[in-house]
Amino acid sequence: MQRRSLRLAGVALAIFALAACQISIGPGPLPDISGVLTAQTSLPPSAQITGVLIPNEVRYYRVNVPDPRGLLFVEAEGDSLQVSLRTSSNLQLGVSTSLRYFAYSTSLLTLAGDGAAVGPSSILPGPSCLGPCVAERTGADSYLMRVQNTSGSVSRSFKLFAYTLEARDTFEPNGSRASAAVLTSTGNYQGAIEWLGDEDWFVYAGSSSASLYLVFTPFDDDLGLELEFMDCDTCAVLDGSPGANIEGLVSGDVLRVRSAAGRAGPASSAGYDIEIRIGLP
Repeated sequence: MQRRSLRLAGVALAIFALAACQISIGPGPLPDISGVLTAQTSLPPSAQITGVLIPNEVRYYRVNVPDPRGLLFVEAEGDSLQVSLRTSSNLQLGVSTSLRYFAYSTSLLTLAGDGAAVGPSSILPGPSCLGPCVAERTGADSYLMRVQNTSGSVSRSFKLFAYTLEARDTFEPNGSRASAAVLTSTGNYQGAIEWLGDEDWFVYAGSSSASLYLVFTPFDDDLGLELEFMDCDTCAVLDGSPGANIEGLVSGDVLRVRSAAGRAGPASSAGYDIEIRIGLP
């Protein structure tokens, strides 16, 4: 059976290189600490620290995690704010100026541009950030949170949040080929790229047919999510462009979803839909 792919994404090798690297900034000298947050386990979280930053001011806060589980979120509500999550030794893990996504470094926040949310409504149960936020799989009991007022002329008020929750992607753990989730039939399947370096792997184990189509739809274009067919000389890639699809699924096909822009986000914006259907409308 011949497979035919329509409107495949052309992704620059430089973008793939950025996405493949675990980019970390620092560590820098240990900063002065302006306050302490304790990661909450109940949702919705409440603001623990409020204040005002003068133009370009930077403050650091310690985040204690008494109950490490799933994902740690740090979040700031306010205008013109930049938030980064850092290790206790001041190594940057991720940075954000958006309530929809975060990245390894500030340079990766501008790679994708200002895309529009075009995907289906999320059926994944939250969360949605109120302001710039960064998430990381918890592996320590203490982190640093850096908050900056990026306005050069206006003071900004802020509220700070820290909380933990389990990943909302119900297919987890499927972050490797060995743990790939099995798709066996037509229908819709949803997942999310919820932390930096997150990859979702799938294997199709249904019937092989030239009439079976696969359609990939990210919830938000700015995440730079792509679905790639593995085990091929020139792997087909879908980036969620309207009308893009793969025709002719074969049992044993291995799929991988990741961010080619080196981004991740809360499940409400970093989610995606994989649809397997017979024929196209």
